[in-house]
Amino acid sequence: MPLEAVGDAALRGLSTSVSQLVERAFLGLMQNSKEGVAILRSKFCIGFERYVSTTLSKCTNVKTLVSSNNPVTLERAYEPANLAIKGGANIHVDQFLDNLEEIHSRSLITATLGAGKSFTMKYIYSVLARSEILNRIPIFVELRYIDFSSETLVSYIKDQLQIHNSFSTERSVLAGLKAGIFSLILDGFDEVQLKHRPTAQKQILKISNDFPDCIIVISSRPDSDRFLSWHAFTEYNVQPLSLPQMNSMIRRIEYDEGDKRIFLQRVESGLWKTHEKLLSNPLLASMMLLTFREFQDIPSKMHVFYGTAFDVLFRRHDTIKPDYHREFRTSLELDDFKKVFMTFCFSSFVDKKFSFNESSFQKYANLSFEYETISSDSPHFKHDLISNICIMQQEGDLISFIHRSFQEYFTAMFLSKRSISESYQFIDSIINDAPEMGGGCVRMMIDIDSEEFERKYFIKRLELLNSESDDIKTDKDKIKFLSSRYIVGKIEEDDGNFYLTPWRASNKSDKGNFHLIQAVGDIYGMPQYNVFDRSKDGWWTKLKKEHRELKHLTIVNSDEITLQAARQAGLINYANELIGASKRLSRKLAERHEKKRRLLSSSLRKH
Repeated sequence: MPLEAVGDAALRGLSTSVSQLVERAFLGLMQNSKEGVAILRSKFCIGFERYVSTTLSKCTNVKTLVSSNNPVTLERAYEPANLAIKGGANIHVDQFLDNLEEIHSRSLITATLGAGKSFTMKYIYSVLARSEILNRIPIFVELRYIDFSSETLVSYIKDQLQIHNSFSTERSVLAGLKAGIFSLILDGFDEVQLKHRPTAQKQILKISNDFPDCIIVISSRPDSDRFLSWHAFTEYNVQPLSLPQMNSMIRRIEYDEGDKRIFLQRVESGLWKTHEKLLSNPLLASMMLLTFREFQDIPSKMHVFYGTAFDVLFRRHDTIKPDYHREFRTSLELDDFKKVFMTFCFSSFVDKKFSFNESSFQKYANLSFEYETISSDSPHFKHDLISNICIMQQEGDLISFIHRSFQEYFTAMFLSKRSISESYQFIDSIINDAPEMGGGCVRMMIDIDSEEFERKYFIKRLELLNSESDDIKTDKDKIKFLSSRYIVGKIEEDDGNFYLTPWRASNKSDKGNFHLIQAVGDIYGMPQYNVFDRSKDGWWTKLKKEHRELKHLTIVNSDEITLQAARQAGLINYANELIGASKRLSRKLAERHEKKRRLLSSSLRKH
């Protein structure tokens, strides 16, 4: 049921429920007081009612990155999440709440940055506070506000209740815990200062052990080493949004309706398929919406989104939480942290290392610190990446990127922004060794700074392509010019159409050029080859007999493709078009860069 649809009727029943709970917990205290039972019952009831009402208002009016200036209702900002025990089935948060008392009375809700754990905790509080029958008084605590060096969890709860009832004492809080009239909703264990977490843990576990009739729900970022010892607690992980959930969340956001409609159209037409891990995170989905509004073109401006998203992950998420600044173990400023992370991503990416064990992570981290001449250490760097920025994650012994496109982005940034003598070799290796892997990175580099890509790599690579084309003597040479190997055959046994195309992943010793054109050619207007455009030309009748009889796809060397089939399939004409386009593009880029050089030289002469 929507939060706004609950409410008034439930709040009218609050007095009756609170009165019964107060009498159950505090009758002994009230009988021994000079004030008398009736007066104290009234004061306790009014105090708890005011506390619940005030806290409910705080929990149901929130600020987000989209609405950072004005609060919005929780219902507009939060898409109710699915939760899951590791290896178990998903349950909706409402199902979790239905069985809170019987099954989930000791629960730990974990999630990485932006997955919505704080909103989930506020939602849990809101549902409990609006229950028609209040079995327990919900207490909402943001743990970051407790100074565990001078106060305790119990004393902090007492202080919060005392605002609304001057008769609240630590003794009364303990009496309420003993009677089991409280549900403690403790948000953000990971936001407790590092040095105070052992103390906070000890206090929480003591309350859990001493007062078994209370409900305790805690949220945190994952910390398997710590939470492994919390034997009484079951850990539930906030699950990524499904496409319908993400759609529902975006539609409810108070934002320009036209922008939302166009954004969702782009998501459903392909963006979800390529960026599900990002869009399934509420924070990053919201950031994509903001980026989309500014540029109106997410795919062609992806590097801007990734840069913005990293800044958000580093610091902006905490700016909507007052009086709290996340504690970084590396103590690095944003620009220095980005330098180190950029080098970490580049050095691992060129080694085709996309996930790490402790040893390999340390290797690349230490290399990055040394390269950037920045002092820090690998464990602190890993902690900040996983627990603070949450751009990486750890499952067992495996450390990986939350989305590998971040590794591609920072590799592209490194190649764009750094002047290194081996730039050409690195870019060529990325394109050649694994074109499917490197295509996104190279396109990102072009998107970041096409002039740098051209200066460091593309102009020279076109010169080599043109030099190779100058050596072509026959049409058979043109087949090999495109690629040293080809894909040929049927996609399916019953398919009447044959397939013949240059294979991007050619031999390392003799690659050909088709992989380069497929990787970046369309960006520069170079002609593309699509075999399906030739499906009615009957070119396959000119293939070798063993190729005509194929019932599947296979890879063959270029010299096995007959000249008649290559001509009729359009490969020779395509090679001619490509050679001409390459020479024109080479001249165009050379002239453009020379013009820019002269313009700068002219400006310098004036001074």
